[in-house]
Amino acid sequence: MSVQFTDNSVKVKAALNEAVTAYLYEAAGELEAQTKRNMPAGQWYAQQKGQWTYVVDESKQEAVVGNPMEQSLWTELGTGEHALQGDGRKGYWVYVKDSGGSSSSTGGKQYTLSEAKRTVAMMRAEGIEAYYTKGQTAKRPLFNAFTSLKSALIRRAEEVLKARMGD
Repeated sequence: MSVQFTDNSVKVKAALNEAVTAYLYEAAGELEAQTKRNMPAGQWYAQQKGQWTYVVDESKQEAVVGNPMEQSLWTELGTGEHALQGDGRKGYWVYVKDSGGSSSSTGGKQYTLSEAKRTVAMMRAEGIEAYYTKGQTAKRPLFNAFTSLKSALIRRAEEVLKARMGD
């Protein structure tokens, strides 16, 4: 009696790659949706909310969820004295809001509270929409989305792989 070996490794690898790719689209889509749901209410966050998206690189078998807006970094990590790692600038600073809703800082100059208030008052008297701040508290919409979904995403990955490989 002879034994004949059949090499199915190509088929197995293809099935595994298909399962992983399908899972990545599903998981990244859910993570993006949860991140959007985690965005705080308010005009400052409304524009950011619509910019969250994901990209799946099938050849690398990886998914990236992100937001191209600079503001999303501030929302995720905080700024100034409220920065997560404590490495933000200290004290108050003044920023100017333009007509498009974005803002620019006054070059990194730090003020005391009374100096910041006085500077903003002078700028507003000249018709400039200026504000002062010590920074923004981190809201962590992406981190919180991942944290809340992590167990479910792991379980789903197991389900997808078991179902596909059980065929």
